[in-house]
Amino acid sequence: MIAMTQIQQELWQRLELFEVDRPDAAFPFTVRLAKEQGWTPDFSRRAMNEYKRFALLCLTADHVCCPSDTIDQVWHLHLIYTRNYWNDFCRDTLKQPLHHDPNQSGAGELGKFRDLYQATLASYRKAFGQPPSDIWPNPNRRPQILPQSRREALMNWIRSKIGGIGNPATVGLIAFATTFLMGCQGASLASIPVLDWSGPDFLWFYVAGLAVTFAYASAVRQSWDARQQRLADDATPPTDLYLLAGMAGGSKRMAEAAITSLAGLGLTNVWGDQPKVLSVVKQPPEGLHAVEADAYEILARQCPLPMPEAIEAIASSTVIDHSLTQVDRSNGTKPEAPARGVTALFLLIAIGILKLIIGISREKPVGILVFLLVISVVVLVAMEINRGKAPAWQQRLARGVGCDLQTHLTRMETSGEVLHLGSRFALIAATIGITGLIGTPLEEYVLLMAPPETLGTANKDGGDSGCSGGSDGGSSCGGGSCGGGCGGCGGGD
Repeated sequence: MIAMTQIQQELWQRLELFEVDRPDAAFPFTVRLAKEQGWTPDFSRRAMNEYKRFALLCLTADHVCCPSDTIDQVWHLHLIYTRNYWNDFCRDTLKQPLHHDPNQSGAGELGKFRDLYQATLASYRKAFGQPPSDIWPNPNRRPQILPQSRREALMNWIRSKIGGIGNPATVGLIAFATTFLMGCQGASLASIPVLDWSGPDFLWFYVAGLAVTFAYASAVRQSWDARQQRLADDATPPTDLYLLAGMAGGSKRMAEAAITSLAGLGLTNVWGDQPKVLSVVKQPPEGLHAVEADAYEILARQCPLPMPEAIEAIASSTVIDHSLTQVDRSNGTKPEAPARGVTALFLLIAIGILKLIIGISREKPVGILVFLLVISVVVLVAMEINRGKAPAWQQRLARGVGCDLQTHLTRMETSGEVLHLGSRFALIAATIGITGLIGTPLEEYVLLMAPPETLGTANKDGGDSGCSGGSDGGSSCGGGSCGGGCGGCGGGD
């Protein structure tokens, strides 16, 4: 090492002994890292070593440290290994927390990131010498790479829009392009046999097609629904209650469960006139789940916050974002939603519109066809809404856990999951939903988190799912650590 201080040398000795790969792991951390990022095993191990060096700089440099994109990907994955990260790494090795603060978009933040990244490289050179350029690239030539979560979100969006002929958006694009190329001229369109039929014949065809399409869509939906149920019945629920929350309701449900857990521990309070605001009132104990610890830090930095803003801030955090990637990968492959029925109806509507163009160009009566098209569009919208609301098998699995809370709490204890006073409340919020907490000491939180129309369907014993679910103080804000962010900035408490 070039010029390490005594504190840095002692910390580095502990970091060299730290291992995230368990000897008995079937899929070690560095192997998974290499597979997910497309790296070689050797590069993955080197990146892990540089990640340790970055952690040392975060705790010993006199400035906020910013990682390279490579180090940031290692950090993101390590955060998901919650017990290893918070207990083995932070508590036992670093001897203090190391929090990941997400980047805030904007030109000013980009300039701030470059300055902090330059400062991090300078501190690296003092402690370790010249950094490897393939892991720590020159910031002046560093490409603007999106963080992995955003890359994945972007690619998923692109695939959802153009990913296959069965996608309604793709079919619509093809239909529009075909119509455009044919010039929308009645004579050209009429060269297609079905569009050249007489008005009554085409209307009978359209009505029959609408009936067949609806029957086909219903059959597809029933088959998909049965598959969802089989997957939920066969899957083993994870012990991590925040993975269950993600399965049941995504990032918002995870944020609600975290707030519920903090409230159950007496760490937060709601106060003031309408709208009431949420504040932290005391320091957290050790052993909080990563999502809970991150939620506490967000509230400590930004409080007091109205409840909707608090939920939004926590739901958009990096820890929850990367926990959701675990939800998508857990317990097998998630089946696609039943889009084929929607696509078939979309094609039928496209044919009807083309016939409408021909009828108008020939000055024929088109009132009945317009009426049928309106009905078709209403049915299409209803099918799409129903498809969007269709409960995924993960949601069913989570709700099933919610109907057997005590058994799952026992499973969590057996697996070594850290349980505390807020765990039962958080598990109810994660699986059944926050309406399952009506009638408990946290009912005030429920009234602030749930819309009135949602509460109207809940009951005192079991919330909105039919399952049984089983503080005073002033307002103050705790201090947060490490302001600012980049791809993710590090700072200890």
